[in-house]
Amino acid sequence: MGSFDLEHARVMQHYACFTCRKAFKVPGAYNHTAAPAPCPECKGPMTAMGVLFRAPRRRAIKAWKKLEELARGSPVPPFRYPRRRRPEGACPGCGSLTGPVDGRCPYCGYTRRAASGGRPSPNAYQPGSEPEK
Repeated sequence: MGSFDLEHARVMQHYACFTCRKAFKVPGAYNHTAAPAPCPECKGPMTAMGVLFRAPRRRAIKAWKKLEELARGSPVPPFRYPRRRRPEGACPGCGSLTGPVDGRCPYCGYTRRAASGGRPSPNAYQPGSEPEK
């Protein structure tokens, strides 16, 4: 059974126009690298914001400025669904990006399972203990 990817389903992509301070939904435009959709009001290019985006009120100018800074500094839409896959080198236990140090995660205490019994050592999840080598 495969995973269901909501970014590629028939979900309407949310776009924002920062010059008119309006947000619009465009059907079937999940590819944020394609040419941006033109704004229906000012005909300027809109910015892809992701399917989880919710626009602030039009008169909330400070909120729109913060959103514009967030969107301009991000190469991908900032309000998209989170990815399920962990990045390479992340801890398999908790997913921290620092990864295991000396075979043990500093946050959750994850260690590789012992080859003999398939269970972690008894002191693997105690904070002050040293990992087995």
